[in-house]
Amino acid sequence: MATYVPITREDFETWLDSLGHRWRRAPGKEGVYLVELSPEVAVHVSSSVGSQDVAMGRARGAMYMRLVSTKTGRTLNKKDVGQSKFYRTEGWRDTLRKAFDRLRQAYMKAKGFYDKLATVDPDEYRADTLALLESVPGWESDALLRDFHERVDRGGILSTKQEQLIHDAKAKAGRGEADAGILDRMRHLWSAAKHRGDTWTMDFVKSLAEQTKARRSLSPRQQTVLSEKLTQYRIAAAST
Repeated sequence: MATYVPITREDFETWLDSLGHRWRRAPGKEGVYLVELSPEVAVHVSSSVGSQDVAMGRARGAMYMRLVSTKTGRTLNKKDVGQSKFYRTEGWRDTLRKAFDRLRQAYMKAKGFYDKLATVDPDEYRADTLALLESVPGWESDALLRDFHERVDRGGILSTKQEQLIHDAKAKAGRGEADAGILDRMRHLWSAAKHRGDTWTMDFVKSLAEQTKARRSLSPRQQTVLSEKLTQYRIAAAST
C-alpha cells in the first residue's frame, strides 16, 4: 500500500528550485505553478498544496502536470508526461522530476513548433493556412498538400519547414504559369520571324525557349532584346 507523506509549500517550492528553471505561481491559484521553458511555453504543475501552505487531505492530494502556453493557458502536451496524475507518496520528488524531464524533452525536440503553437490563435491560423494552401494551383492533386490541408482543417499546426514547402509550391506554380506565358509569346514570335525569313530572331528565340524550359533565368540583356522583338513584331509583351 502506498505511503502518503506530508508536503508543505516550502517542500514543494524547494523541489521547484531544483529544476533549474524560473518558476512562478499561476495568478489566483494557491497550488498551481508555471515552470518556464521559454517565454512562450511552461510546464503547468498543479500541486496538492492548498491555501494553508500544506498538502490537502489524502483524497484531494493528487498532483498534475502538462505543457501549456504562457500566453493563452492552452494545453500543448499532456500525453508525454507519462501518467495522468501523481500522488504525494514517498519518492514524489523523483517521480515528478521524471515527469517534468519527459515534458521538457518533448518540448526541446520540437521547440520551434511548441513556441509557435503557444502564440497562434487556432481559428485565425486555420483560416489563414487553409487559404494559403488553397491558393496553390492544383493543390488538390498534390498528396502532400492534401495531407497538410486535412491536418490543418482538423486543428493541427504545421511546422515552419512544412509551411515553407507550401510557399515553395506556390512559387513554383507561379513560375510555371509565368514560363508558360513567356513560352507562348516566344512561339508566336518565332512563327512571325519565320514568316519574314528572320533567321537571327528565330535562333535567338529558340535559345531563350530552351533556357526558359530549363528553368534558367534570362539575363537583363536577353529580356531587353526579347521585349524589343516582341514590340517589333507587335506581339503583346509581358514581364520576363
